[in-house]
Amino acid sequence: MESYGHRAAGKFPGIAGPLRKAMATGVLTVLTRSYLRETIDSGDIVFDSLDIEGREFFNYCQRGEAYSHAAANALCVPIATEDLSAVRALAYAGFELSGPIVRVFDLIAFAFQIGEMPQESCESFLASQKKQGSAVQPCFRNSSFIDGLSHFYPRLLDRYDTRIWIARPKKSLAADG
Repeated sequence: MESYGHRAAGKFPGIAGPLRKAMATGVLTVLTRSYLRETIDSGDIVFDSLDIEGREFFNYCQRGEAYSHAAANALCVPIATEDLSAVRALAYAGFELSGPIVRVFDLIAFAFQIGEMPQESCESFLASQKKQGSAVQPCFRNSSFIDGLSHFYPRLLDRYDTRIWIARPKKSLAADG
């Protein structure tokens, strides 16, 4: 676990602490063959499929994205990514990708909407993204989280909560940054 936090700290400053905490509490885990064996009956088959597809995807995008998309496909689960160039490269190469594909800001907006993340934490997250030069959705680049939210088209919504007013997309979501 420590090596993953160390690698992330070099590439993504400020994430090592939260990553260690998420892994220690079981919110995140490393998908290993033994973990999949313990979790699902066909763990070996799923791991082999993930590994083969990950190697194939790696010809078209960076390793982390390649194996993340392969894992999402093998487990039939959604994926969160900001790397739309990888999504486009894999789709253009003819690969089918698991869906839905959500962005980090979809998760933050959803957590805010359902009351799991207060506005102050959302503003703090946005400020840290901007400070680190990380990917920030266009509607949030020159505004606060709460002001940008009215121009954001979230891909996740709680249909019973109206705290987020849906902005209409100006272009297709696939081309959305």
